[in-house]
Amino acid sequence: MTAAPGIVTGGSPPNATVQIQPGMNVQPVVLVDQNGNYITSSGGTAVALATTSTPVNVSGAVAPTAGQALTGTSGTTATWQTSPNIVPVDHGLLAWTHDIDSNPNGVQLIAGSVYLNKIPIRSPLTATYLWFSATAAGTGTSNGSFVGLYNSGGTLLTSSSDLGGAIFAGNHQGTLTTPQSLTTGFVWAGIVTNQSSAQPFLRSPFTYTSAASPNLNLTAANFRIALPASPGGTQQTSLPASFTPSALTNTGAAQLWFGIA
Repeated sequence: MTAAPGIVTGGSPPNATVQIQPGMNVQPVVLVDQNGNYITSSGGTAVALATTSTPVNVSGAVAPTAGQALTGTSGTTATWQTSPNIVPVDHGLLAWTHDIDSNPNGVQLIAGSVYLNKIPIRSPLTATYLWFSATAAGTGTSNGSFVGLYNSGGTLLTSSSDLGGAIFAGNHQGTLTTPQSLTTGFVWAGIVTNQSSAQPFLRSPFTYTSAASPNLNLTAANFRIALPASPGGTQQTSLPASFTPSALTNTGAAQLWFGIA
């Protein structure tokens, strides 16, 4: 049989963590032999799916290494290979919005606007830093510039201290004041800048805002890119404590790159 693809992000059998890759149409699978029984160990023992309720024991299997993909199974053996795709672990990160290499452009932020970008959390992790990248610097002193993480309910989990002076062109590691333990699902990375002279350009696939394509087939509460409708506008000097996800808007939103470490 052909197994569903996934990336091993940590651990080892029987407790390996497998991360499903973005864009893959996959479903959970178990190793099944030619008789319709599932494999409980690398020694070849098979148990009928209809006659057992015990967990699958793969303690005898050979553990893949972090970053490898399950590409197929035959009998009681599995084939693993290093993923051809760049994944967060390749950059020393735990999760990200999308591959940083797919962002050749920059979008200039509007002072006081809160920009949200969704980060899928494929396996539990602890977020200590939030990375972002600027293609052109902001200028002047900061009157309130922050990055932070929101949960799917719109509550601010943690944020950085004021980013201070002008955001320079390059990669930035924002330290979160309170590291957060995140479970599977998603969070939104949020950023607001208030540079006194000009706002920075943040790395993006586009050169404009309000790109509708990243939100294809998504309801407002699940938007990949968004701005809060309330509190909204351009008057925010810090990240709001909460917002209503069902009231998120695409108007003025920007697809930006963020990474969690």
